[in-house]
Amino acid sequence: MVICNTTISIDNQVAEEWTQWMKSTYIPLLMNTGAFSDVRLFKVLNMQDKGGVSYALMLMSRDMQTYTDFEAKHARKLDQLHNIKYGSKFVSFRTMLEE
Repeated sequence: MVICNTTISIDNQVAEEWTQWMKSTYIPLLMNTGAFSDVRLFKVLNMQDKGGVSYALMLMSRDMQTYTDFEAKHARKLDQLHNIKYGSKFVSFRTMLEE
C-alpha cells in the first residue's frame, strides 16, 4: 500500500467551509476515480498557526502504479478544481509513504 499524504494549511476565515466542501465534494470525487481504497481527512493538532488550520489528507492506494495512473488521469483536474475555489487561501505539501 502507498499513501499520498497532503498537508494543507487553510486560512482560518474559510476553514470550516473548506472542511465541509472537502467532505461533501472533493473526497467523493477522489473516491470515484477508483484509485483509492480509502481517503481520510485529519486535523493536524501540532501545526496550528495564527492565520490557518492544518489538515492531513491521506489517500490510500493499492500500489505506486495505481497512484501514478491516478496522477496521469485525474490529479490535474482535481487540483484545478481545488485551486479555483481556494487558491489563495491555502498552502500545501505532499509526502509519499509506503507500508
